Amino acid sequence: MKKRAFNTLMLGVLLLVSQAAVAQSTASAPNSITISGSRFTYDLVRQWIQDFNEENPDAVIQIVPRETPYAEQANLVINAHNLDTLEKRAGYEYIKLGRYVIFPVANERSAVVQLYKNKPIRQKELRNLYFDPIVQKTDDVSSPQKAKKEIVQVYTRERIACANTAFASYYGFKAQDIRGKTIVGEDKHLIYAISKDTAGVTYSIPGILYDLDTRRIKKGITIIKTESIANAIAQQKLELSNLDSLTNYLESNASALDIPITYFHISLKKDTPANSIERKFLQFILTKGQASLHKYGFLSPEEPVRNKSIQQVSF
Repeated sequence: MKKRAFNTLMLGVLLLVSQAAVAQSTASAPNSITISGSRFTYDLVRQWIQDFNEENPDAVIQIVPRETPYAEQANLVINAHNLDTLEKRAGYEYIKLGRYVIFPVANERSAVVQLYKNKPIRQKELRNLYFDPIVQKTDDVSSPQKAKKEIVQVYTRERIACANTAFASYYGFKAQDIRGKTIVGEDKHLIYAISKDTAGVTYSIPGILYDLDTRRIKKGITIIKTESIANAIAQQKLELSNLDSLTNYLESNASALDIPITYFHISLKKDTPANSIERKFLQFILTKGQASLHKYGFLSPEEPVRNKSIQQVSF
């Protein structure tokens, strides 16, 4: 048993070393790009890489997760929250690529879902749910006042990351203010956690909430409807169970939403040469690559924002 555990550990170490070596050589090789940053964008980025390689077969583009060695040497870094002054690095420009929304979500059998089955959750109630201390359970959920105090299990990431930062900021808090159980892992692990806990509540993005093949919301979870979403459903403008209906509605009605909607952007050194592979790749993303945003549950940038981004990466 000990030998097997040791072999497993060594295999993990070798994989990390191998990945680091590849990342290091890629970062310094001509016609190559290493990308790091927000994990929940990786499926979309892989699609962009694949499509770009069809037109540029000599380009070598690799994603290196933040936690791995040499991630700091990445040519391009994706962030999916608004960076404050201290987070921005001198000598870099930040190019907006697209937008995403963050929903309050819960296990479909939770008391919270039952409470808001026939009415939307208001902003004050949502703040109480995620940012107020969890109170002790009461067996009487017959009144809204008592039902709001029904024990729920909020799940959030242990690590301060883009989604929890953007979610908390929208409601006037910081990521560390989200109450509840913290888990190690990625944003997608929050959905797994609440799917196994009938009291579970968390926050998430469409690309994680929905099955990207069937375009349907994943089994066992549901979106807690805010007022703007409930109104859209009542007016038959939105089919919440369908990802394509959702992204189309969100993009057309972004200004009327009462949920967090945030840009994700990529950082590029200002002195990156004209006609560099980095600038060509970003030009591709902001033109031909925009067609892939909805496929992965993201939204297009507003047109003036996209035009500015194109100017930033022009060569």
